[in-house]
Formats: sequence, structure tokens, C-alpha cells
Amino acid sequence: MITSRELAEQVDEDLSRGALDRAFNRVISYAEEACADAGSVVFVLGSPTLDALCRRLGEELAVAPPAAFDRRAVVYLASGFTFPEGIAFSLRHLIEAQPDRRHLVLLSGAAGSPGLAEARRFFGPGVEVEAAPAGPVATAARWVSERLAAAAPGRAFLLCRPYDAAAVAAFRPGLAGEMLFCHHLDYRLTLGVHLRGVRHVDFRHSAFVHCRHSLGIGDNLYLPLTAGKAVNGPAPALPLTTATSGSVGEFALAYEVRLAEEVPRWMAATGGRHLHVGSLPGEVTAKVEAALAFSGIPKDRFTHRPAVDSLRAVLLEEAAGLYIDSFPVGSPRSVVEAMSAGIPVVTHHHPTSLLLSDETLAYRGAFSWNDPDDLVERLAGLTDADLAVERALAAEHYGRHHDPGHLAGALAGERVSEVPAPERSYPVATLRAFQRERGRRGQADFSTRLGWLVIQALGLPTHSGERDRALLSAVLYDLSTQDAAGWGERALLARRNLLLGLTDWEEIAGAYARLDYAELSEHLFRRERLSAVARKGGRWADTTTEETAIDPGAPAEVTIAADRLARLRRADQDLRRLLRRLGSGPSGWLLRRFPVFRKLERRYLGTDRP
Repeated sequence: MITSRELAEQVDEDLSRGALDRAFNRVISYAEEACADAGSVVFVLGSPTLDALCRRLGEELAVAPPAAFDRRAVVYLASGFTFPEGIAFSLRHLIEAQPDRRHLVLLSGAAGSPGLAEARRFFGPGVEVEAAPAGPVATAARWVSERLAAAAPGRAFLLCRPYDAAAVAAFRPGLAGEMLFCHHLDYRLTLGVHLRGVRHVDFRHSAFVHCRHSLGIGDNLYLPLTAGKAVNGPAPALPLTTATSGSVGEFALAYEVRLAEEVPRWMAATGGRHLHVGSLPGEVTAKVEAALAFSGIPKDRFTHRPAVDSLRAVLLEEAAGLYIDSFPVGSPRSVVEAMSAGIPVVTHHHPTSLLLSDETLAYRGAFSWNDPDDLVERLAGLTDADLAVERALAAEHYGRHHDPGHLAGALAGERVSEVPAPERSYPVATLRAFQRERGRRGQADFSTRLGWLVIQALGLPTHSGERDRALLSAVLYDLSTQDAAGWGERALLARRNLLLGLTDWEEIAGAYARLDYAELSEHLFRRERLSAVARKGGRWADTTTEETAIDPGAPAEVTIAADRLARLRRADQDLRRLLRRLGSGPSGWLLRRFPVFRKLERRYLGTDRP
């Protein structure tokens, strides 16, 4: 991946040639790739360089600002919606908090199909919703910018996808009286975080503090998440019904605790039911049902509701008595919805990043876990009295900090006023939690870090690929750290040859001594590619995959899309090659002591060796 400075030089060259579409596509592809990199999560949240590029692209659109603004008009710029999703609900809550104003939603279409008909149904007849016509990115950006200028709103909000350069470029200062960037995806890289002349809005205390003190955004605002007027349903009876929500995105990061493995344990601990709201892959629900059958728990005690308009309504309908936040990435809006119904919540304690946890969002006294055994123990010991206390705490906390009146009050004036962020200390990581996290990442010694870099060098950007890379890395980590007492000379020699044979020590010693991981990763990738070319007689393509021929005169969008597809295919081939090389080598028998390695071989090679 090139640096952002090199990207800026390429964009400059595109603009000098009048290739505005190509310049837009470069920025979008770069942001997509950076956002998809699991290693950037919580570490890279924004880029002044990328935002400056978006600002320059917006200037190229040459849309004149309006002479005056309509103070009663509010415009919302978004990419598009896949219903139901949190960003759509956040936008609707902003609309509901300003009942005396006129509302216009503009969709850039950067998320694919903008879902225009569904958006109009979701927001209701009192809200105008328009979408950019299908076409090149620059055309969509110009359309959005022109519609924003024509509406001349007194206030405008930007709530777009993290890579939507079209919406960010169109959101030029001067096109609305007051312009606000909503930092809704606050743990990943997002375009627009450092936009100049635009007010920065955070929806969580942890993100507010991080953006102000770590990113240097000294004038950011805090606005509370809300879920409408509080509704307190009847107290559910034991045995307890637990609930989770979220799609594959909340559970996609490589993590040792798996939803499918924990749900049956929770149900066994409570003796009750479990409800999951949100789309999950069929393989996940199948694993849950298989684990239930193995544990002797009737599968009808597990309820899956893929898509709903209101999480709170379903929690009340299903008599959920406890909401368990998603992990390792929390779902702030869902926690707030549960508290709005007076439902106790459980959050996940992330030992290294408060941005991945909702501990500071929940009420004081809410249970938080890092070790899954602690959560199981907590569930097994819950009583009616415990739940009654937490129901009261949840209702009180929601009324004090998340009642819609707080948001409405902040938006009532001519300019948005700041709501005091509820100050909460972040729990200190315990030594046990830190050691668990360090073990997951596999960075305790050279062998461990080398194994991690080998997998990282393959650059497989899909969720399943990231998970499988992490699994293989964990095998190498376990192999390098296990007590070797009693292994025998053959096993010890095989382990040494495997770990040191992954690359040439002398070639990389200098890079490793400088901790230049980028150079080391590039070396590993280049070495594996060259050896593969040599084995294939000069051909890099796997015989099982056809290469896609691209017309040199094809439009930039086609070339970029085809290149992305080719990278995905090559990355999948890379992982297959590495598994084949490790499994066929002299240490393959040792690796197959690990069930995870055998599972990866079956998945990628279709083999099951002894």
C-alpha cells in the first residue's frame, strides 16, 4: 500500500490531466483498503492528508455557495442505507429532535444501491429523500454539492460511509450555514474526521475524549445517542432470556471468543432462552444449533430475528431480561436501546482499547467481562433481586443521559449547543486480561512475531481471510511457546526448522533489528511470490483460477474494480500455497497436532491428513 503522500502526488497528476473520476476513485480505493485492514482498527481513525485531498476534489466541482441560508432547512448527506443499520437510526433521531424544521436527505450512492424507496418508507412522508443519479463518482459528487447549495440549509449533517470521498468532497464549507460531521464509526479510519471549517460531533464519551485529546480536535461536540421516550415493560421472570444483536460486522474481527460457542454456554448457565437480532451467516447459526444439540438444549430455545425496525420493540416482545453487548466491537446504539426499555446490560471489557468497549456508555454497576468464564459464572448466579436493581439503574441512567429531550435541546438553537459529556473513568486492564490479549496477538518473542508477519504479508483483506490468518498465526504462536519437555529430538528439530525456515535469517536480521515491519512484510511477500513463480515455470496464476484480462482502454472504475478482484483472488491463492508448503514440508506432521491447522487444510486444500 502506498503512502498517503504518494497518493496525493497521484491525485495531483490526475487533476492536472483533467481525470477527476480517476482521482476520486483513487481516494475511495485507498480509504477502503485502509479501513479494511484489521491492523488499523482503533489505531488509525482519520487522516488530515486524505481529508485535504477530499477538500481539493470538492473545489474542483466548482459549485458556488448560496447567497443566503434558510434557517428552517436541514440537509443530511449520507452514502446510502442497508436496512436496518445504526447510521439510519441515528439520522432519524436527529430528524425527530428537530420537529419544527424541514428535512432533506441526500444520498451519494457510494454504498452501492442507495435504497431510495426503503429510505423514504423508513424516514416517513415528512422527510424528502433524493439520490444521486447512477454514474461516475465525480458526477455524483457534483450532484450532491449542487443540491446542497440549492437547498441553502441553515444546518447540514454529514453521516456517510468511511470511504465516501464523494460525500466528503461535496460537503464544502460555505454551502450551509452550519456544517457538522457526525463521527459515527469511531473506531476505524473514516474520511472527514479532520475536515476544516466543519464542526466535529461525537456520540460516545470515549470517542469524544479520544478525538479531543489524541486526534487534537479541540472544538469537537458531544451529542448523546437516544432511542426515543423510555418504555418500561414488565419485569421478565426467570429463567432468564438473554439477548444479543448485531450483524457479522460486530463479530468479524479475529477474536478467540466466538458468539456461536458462547451462546450455548449462556443458555446452560441460565436455563433459559437466547435471542439474537441481526443478520448472521448461516454457518454461525448452524454452529449454534449443533452446539445446542450436543449440550442437550432444545434448539427452539434459540431465536434468531435477522432484521427488525426496532431492537427495543423486539427485546420487549421476546421478554428479554438481559442484553449482552456485541464483542469484540461493541454496539453503542443497541446498548442505549436496551437501557431505554429498562433492560439490564452486560458489556465486554476490551483490555487495550476503550473505543472497542461500551463500558463507559452503560450505567455504573453494569457487569463487564473479558474472560468468558466470568460471564457464564455471572449468568448462573443472577437472581430476581439482582435484575430488579439493574433495571432501575438502566432506566435512571437512560433518563439522565440519553432522553431525547437532551438531543432536542442541543439542536433547538440557531447553532448546535454542546451537551456535557458524562465523565466516566475507563476500567484499568487487569494483568490477566492483558496477557490474554497479548497471547491472541501472538507478539511475545521473535518466533511469534515472525509467524504473525508471515500471515500479515499475505494481505488477505476479507473477513474470513483475516480470521483464518489469525488462526494460522495462533498455531505458529502455540508451536513456538509450548513446553517442549518430552517432545523428543525429532519434534524439537522439526519445530526449530519450521520457525527459522519461514524466511532467511541473515536477509531479514537488519530489518527486524530496526523493527521495520513494513520492509520485513514486503520481503516475505516478495520471497513467497518469486518462489511460486519459479515453481509454476514463470506463471503466477494458480491453475484453479482464471486470470481476468482487462482491456487497456477500459474506464478507470472497471480497472480499479478488476484489480481489487484480482487481489482478492491472489490473496486466497497465497494462503492456499502457504498451507500447502507448511503441510507438505518435513514439519507438517508436527503442525497437524493442532486441530486448527487440520481445519484450515480441509477448508483451503480439501485434505484431511493424519
